[in-house]
Amino acid sequence: MIVTKLDSWLEKKALRRTLYVLFFGLSLMAWLYWSFPYDRLRLYIEEKLETQLTRTLNKPIRVRIDELDSYWFSGVEMENILIQEEQAAAGQRLQVLIDELTFRVAIMPLLVGSRSFDFSAEISEGEIEGSYAPNDERIELELDIDSLDMRRVGILRAFYGVPLKGTLNAELDLHLNTPTESSSGTLSATLNNTRIGNGKALFVVPSIAFLRKGLLLETIHLGNLEINSEIRNGRLQIDTLKTDGKDIKLQGKGNLRLASPLVQSRPDMMLRLQITDRYKNRNDKTRELVGMLDFLPGSQ
Repeated sequence: MIVTKLDSWLEKKALRRTLYVLFFGLSLMAWLYWSFPYDRLRLYIEEKLETQLTRTLNKPIRVRIDELDSYWFSGVEMENILIQEEQAAAGQRLQVLIDELTFRVAIMPLLVGSRSFDFSAEISEGEIEGSYAPNDERIELELDIDSLDMRRVGILRAFYGVPLKGTLNAELDLHLNTPTESSSGTLSATLNNTRIGNGKALFVVPSIAFLRKGLLLETIHLGNLEINSEIRNGRLQIDTLKTDGKDIKLQGKGNLRLASPLVQSRPDMMLRLQITDRYKNRNDKTRELVGMLDFLPGSQ
């Protein structure tokens, strides 16, 4: 009887100690969670993003985040993120406004010594979700884009001067290895109701002689642009590239030999482009444009 009571007392004492330790640990975590200097973190993220984007795009980029707060335990949530090119004309600058962005470190992979991050973004009515896992000689990226309005992104205008309109849906599953010869993955994308140009902006490509000073593009209706491709043995094989628009009909295929970094990858493409009579005869500007294209090598 005495032994039984002693065991019961020891069990209760051990339970109380365990509860005290658990309470102290949870209280410490809650204190760290609520007192974390998120304003400093916001400024740090702005600075790092500006440096990285400026280096990657070779353009002076400014990043501003209105609000930053905690997201679950291992992540952050940001609202109203403005990514904007500086020292550029208002109509040609890169400008992206992200309504909401969440970024979270996955806990379970850390237990086995690897890293993985989950992220999501809302841009107007569009959504982007994905995961990113950079580990030693392998990078894994999964991306799902749903109903992204390309007018809110402005990538084409920033680099080539002309606006791109359309709604993008895409799925990407990439396993990028070092060396890249063993990389694999898939990419499928559809850009619905695609339109390029507006009859006011100049299409500028510095690497092409006759486009260095810019070429005025009347709005081109491409229709629905579809791309399906697969990465095999370090080569992106484009199986489907087509559009059946009112102004241009396009078919193509080819491949892209992946390099590290990816911006050094080189394409090998074969395209068949047909400009419809509807676009050719729209006005004097389109007739002049089509006439110039007829003199380009390989246009016949």
